[in-house]
Amino acid sequence: RFDRLFPPHRRYLRHSRRTFLTGVFVIFLLLMGLIIGLAVGLTRKSKHRNLPLPNGAQSYTGDLTYYSPGLGACGVTSGDKDAIVSVSHYTFDAVQKGSNPNSNPLCGKKIRAQRTFNGKAASADLTVVDRCTGCEPTDLDVSPGVFSNLANPDQGRVVVTWIWL
Repeated sequence: RFDRLFPPHRRYLRHSRRTFLTGVFVIFLLLMGLIIGLAVGLTRKSKHRNLPLPNGAQSYTGDLTYYSPGLGACGVTSGDKDAIVSVSHYTFDAVQKGSNPNSNPLCGKKIRAQRTFNGKAASADLTVVDRCTGCEPTDLDVSPGVFSNLANPDQGRVVVTWIWL
């Protein structure tokens, strides 16, 4: 029956029956792998499902770092002493509407960062002006001036608790 469907003496796309059927089988396996891979990837729960979005009075804990600000993703130019914050790209991109980051709903939102520094509670009210590509969802990146008010700059990375205002 199989020999009637694919006679052994014929050529298929200039290849023998065996080579042709092996190629069809390999292509079939690759397509099945692609379909299964896409199905698994689309149904897997993201580790960043509960992003810290401004929708309540919840507090978050993450790493606090600092960077040299300039022109941020919100279109605002900032300096080293400005009370500004760069939020995680996961959070920033989750609420992005359209392709212009300057119109991101998080731009201009306020955050209060708090921690204990030199035995005293220290806090800073910050304005979102940028997105941090190296940050995890609850991390914050601030100007050097803000960081020095909340931690010793020699530490470079400390734990911070923060809320949306």
